[in-house]
Amino acid sequence: MKNSNQLQQRALKAVTAQLPIDIDGSNVIVEDGLSYTRSPIKAHDYATGLFSAFGGAVEYLGRMRGLPAQTLTVNRRLSGLSLNSLQLTFSNGRALGFDDYTTGPDNGIYRTRDNRFFGMIGLHPKLRDGITEYLGATSREGLRRAISQRDAQDLEDSFAQRRLPGGIVRTPQEWLDHPQGRACAEHPMVLVDQLSKGGSHRRLGNATVRPLEGVRVVELANVVAGPTTGRALAEQGAEVIKLACVGGPVTIGIWLDANWGKRQFRMNIKGPAGQAKLRELLAGADVLLNSMSPGRLTELGLGPEALQQINPNLILADFSFAPKNSPWFDRKGFEQIAQSVSGIVSVNSQDRYVDDPTHISVLINDFCSAYNLATGIVSALAAREEQGGFWYVEHSLLRNATEAVRYVRPMNDERYAPVSIADLRRWAIDQDTPNGVFTRLTPPVTFSHTPSKAWRPTGLPFGGVEGLSWQDKPIGSDDPLATPHYPSRIVAEGRLHDFVECYGIEDRGDGGGDVSFFSPGLAVLSRNQGLEAI
Repeated sequence: MKNSNQLQQRALKAVTAQLPIDIDGSNVIVEDGLSYTRSPIKAHDYATGLFSAFGGAVEYLGRMRGLPAQTLTVNRRLSGLSLNSLQLTFSNGRALGFDDYTTGPDNGIYRTRDNRFFGMIGLHPKLRDGITEYLGATSREGLRRAISQRDAQDLEDSFAQRRLPGGIVRTPQEWLDHPQGRACAEHPMVLVDQLSKGGSHRRLGNATVRPLEGVRVVELANVVAGPTTGRALAEQGAEVIKLACVGGPVTIGIWLDANWGKRQFRMNIKGPAGQAKLRELLAGADVLLNSMSPGRLTELGLGPEALQQINPNLILADFSFAPKNSPWFDRKGFEQIAQSVSGIVSVNSQDRYVDDPTHISVLINDFCSAYNLATGIVSALAAREEQGGFWYVEHSLLRNATEAVRYVRPMNDERYAPVSIADLRRWAIDQDTPNGVFTRLTPPVTFSHTPSKAWRPTGLPFGGVEGLSWQDKPIGSDDPLATPHYPSRIVAEGRLHDFVECYGIEDRGDGGGDVSFFSPGLAVLSRNQGLEAI
């Protein structure tokens, strides 16, 4: 990695050390840039290394398929911005999500009776209702009082029994001393394993323009990490079919950010018609991307053995909160809970401007995990090209969090610059869609010969399953050298609204309640720094 630092190199090695292909980063050029993430945890450097690993895997597969060798460019500041890409997504110049509203008090960190801190998140109505019903309160003050009357371990155990996401704020050492923390530390960063060598050998063959052209992905994933993995694959040329469960929860801003490049359908995968269609798709797929609750695929009759019967050359990619076969494997959890239990919140809160624990101001687990899993999938595709067989790829939020908390330097060792319009002038792209112009960040890795792009615009899966089959000529194949996006005119012409200079998403970080940079602590910081809304 040219121009890289030790943290960036360590992150690349952490992901690639146990992959079935060799990625050394020698073709990566790192561009330096200021952090905006004010934290002892160096999220920008960590992400730079992980994105370099993903780019290296994509370049390796492309070269294997006859494309020219490429140079990859990864900018340190853009890497950090990419960990908050949903905060920097706009529709017709208007912000989509995490910068102009607050969430309820069921999302927060609260002090317990035994003077610990406990984090919880009610992202969807079912989870919110479960939390408020168990605690017997709906207001911030009521929840604070209820939690203050319980011990932290009792809360963590009770939340787990009720399938609710919550966890104790631990130090990194407390986490490594915990059975789940030890299991994470001992688990491969990204597990890539050949489960079977049987069956015919499906090969992708030579590519004409894009590294992942011809790769077919079925996505059964929701929220941030799993869908972002699918987006990363689509941006390199894969045909991704996203199947959304009928009646499943949708968080609009997250959905629209994560689902570029995909064909999206709503389908009841429990019913006989949906089961038949899903099996038909899987028979012709290269990858099944799954982030449903642990055990759900098996309940649907689609465990690894059944999948091997359907498609002996399939790559099953599982994403979960905790590593497979670990003590917490069946628990529910999100970004904020992984930060709490692993030590990220504890380390991030050292020498802060607020008294209570606060999350790091980027989604360091969701987005880094997404690219880690994508790296594993692409490396499995490359290995399958040579060896054939059925492959298994696995990664989790907690495994990423256990690694990320190790990338620590004194917070004041560097200068910070808030996210600004200048960043968007440099890295924002526009793309025309049936719903107007969407503005978003350019993908974090720049390839010298095969630019990243998403031919299909993002959108919501309102339609049914008509036309749900693999395409002989995917969209964009008639003019593969064209690019559907362009440098943002919305930003250049000053037509971007709802943007505030900030230091990231202060997500549920000040003892409960407020999301984004409208949290009390960041509001104080913004006033001190003289930041103004634009």
